[in-house]
Amino acid sequence: VLEAGCGEGRYLLSVAAESAVAVGLDFSPLAGFRARKAVDSARASNALVTVTLGDIFSIPFASASFDLYCSFGVFEHFKRPQHPLLFAEALRVLRPGGYLYVEVPHLWSLWSPRRAIRYWYRSHHPPALVWQKNLSRSYVVSVAERAGFRTVESHVLDAWGGLRAGLSLDERKLKGVPNPFSYAVPLFRLISEACERREWLGASVVYIGRR
Repeated sequence: VLEAGCGEGRYLLSVAAESAVAVGLDFSPLAGFRARKAVDSARASNALVTVTLGDIFSIPFASASFDLYCSFGVFEHFKRPQHPLLFAEALRVLRPGGYLYVEVPHLWSLWSPRRAIRYWYRSHHPPALVWQKNLSRSYVVSVAERAGFRTVESHVLDAWGGLRAGLSLDERKLKGVPNPFSYAVPLFRLISEACERREWLGASVVYIGRR
């Protein structure tokens, strides 16, 4: 299993816990160092994990090396012209019949406009936020299929997370101003349950494809 953009290794160790041989890839030396520390601790439990520094656009492994390519919260940090390259490289390193699992923030959630406003504000009032553009399910499916993947399934998940983040439901006040939405949490819980059943307004998009 390859995790592209493994960060500090949180998901990587979860994969290894399922008895898979897991490889983490990240471009950041600091993230790689922290992931290696986590891996060293996990090796006491015989976890089969390695961490490699490298470029997600040019993965330092031969073609057809992996049965599963997974990525959690990474593709949204790249711009649209780069997305076909990401999927093409994922296709290259997967074996025939291998699976792709990608999770990204969902464009059509209430969190997206709030994130866009915060990004604009922080671009003028440092420190700036890391660049990010949330993605729609139809867009992710389209780019993956154009790259050569066969879609197995796709989902929009976590409507409650999208509502909670978008409306700051955990905060009674915002910059000293009362937050009226925080007084209607039970109502938003009901709304989120209805949205979850219909896969509306979720915080995340999950795409599963096959080579």
